[in-house]
Amino acid sequence: MPEREAPGGPEREGGSARLLDGGREAFPAMLAAIRAARAAVFLEFYMFSPEGICAAFIAALSAAARRGVRVEVVIDAWGSAPGTS
Repeated sequence: MPEREAPGGPEREGGSARLLDGGREAFPAMLAAIRAARAAVFLEFYMFSPEGICAAFIAALSAAARRGVRVEVVIDAWGSAPGTS
């Protein structure tokens, strides 16, 4: 899909956005962005479980925090597995 400006204002300087179709495209791109983060990662999940692909997110976020990256995660209690919120 083509890159385009988000509604409501211009992109941040040096930033970009692109639409990704589902988890098969989005998850690898998200994990790569987390691994490349130098300052901060802000992430929100509706559904989260400590197994499967989420384990890769836990590992990548933990490694980012160990590198000194500010990591903030919001996990929705309604859509997530018990005990993860």
